[in-house]
Amino acid sequence: MSVPGNRNAVKYEEEDAIKIFEGIREKAIEGKYNSMQGAILDNGFYNSGFYHLIDRFPVLESIKKDIEQIVISTVNDKAIDGKGNPAACIWRMKQLGEKDESHTNNQHNVTGFNVGFGK
Repeated sequence: MSVPGNRNAVKYEEEDAIKIFEGIREKAIEGKYNSMQGAILDNGFYNSGFYHLIDRFPVLESIKKDIEQIVISTVNDKAIDGKGNPAACIWRMKQLGEKDESHTNNQHNVTGFNVGFGK
């Protein structure tokens, strides 16, 4: 989470922060980033400052989600094109919230009682 009073983030007003986040999104569209950490650090922020701005200006949350989805797409494309390690690409996509559609049934019948695990 963010650090209240982060001096780097406090110096920005909402309009400035929106421009910065939109710039990050444009660079992500160009395929510049393989991770959110890379996007954040490449633009002169630490995680605390980046997320402090989102806490201060909730409008930035949707731009951050756009950036995450663009990074997922970039990483996915690299894996498909053989330009990235598939296991590392899958791990990164999951770290950014991509869901695996496989399901596990954890229902067990114990001496006549139906016990569900993982609910």
